[in-house]
Amino acid sequence: MILHAASALIAEKGSAEVTLQDILDATGLGTRSFYRHFETKDDLLRVLYRTEVEALAERLEACTAAAPTPRAAVEAWLEEFVEHMYRPRTSERQALFSTGLARTGAPDEASLEWARQRLAVPLVAALEAGRRDGSLPAARPEQDAHAIRAVAMEVTRWRESDARRTPRQDVSYLLTFCLPALGGRHDDS
Repeated sequence: MILHAASALIAEKGSAEVTLQDILDATGLGTRSFYRHFETKDDLLRVLYRTEVEALAERLEACTAAAPTPRAAVEAWLEEFVEHMYRPRTSERQALFSTGLARTGAPDEASLEWARQRLAVPLVAALEAGRRDGSLPAARPEQDAHAIRAVAMEVTRWRESDARRTPRQDVSYLLTFCLPALGGRHDDS
């Protein structure tokens, strides 16, 4: 109930406007009930963060598993990841960690590392398959998956200075940049 209320309030009011008291008022619970479920306000934010990351990871796994080739799986991973970063809800979730609701202002390092690892799992599998079948012969799956995710994160930030950017432009750029490094070609189908 607390997680649902926090998510709904953030979507409705914007994260900068949501306080712990707002969440408690929406649930009809008191601080004792809150602290039975969460040690701190930051714990609530970590659970919200992990829930969001897990949902994205599941979508990334589904789209890469459905892809007919390893190269198509890499493209599907990039498309889903970039689309996710462009969604207004994602921006709102990221803003959550800069609110007064959190003392630290960001997920803790353990949560960030867990997220990096979790999101890389389907991409590592696609890169391993491409290495095995020869379509991505230069792939170093573990290292490259993390590098691709980091570059994708940075590329999606470009829209902050160019509002005309589209997810498709970002994916195209990322494929042009990443595929040659993996031993693939951007124009391969």
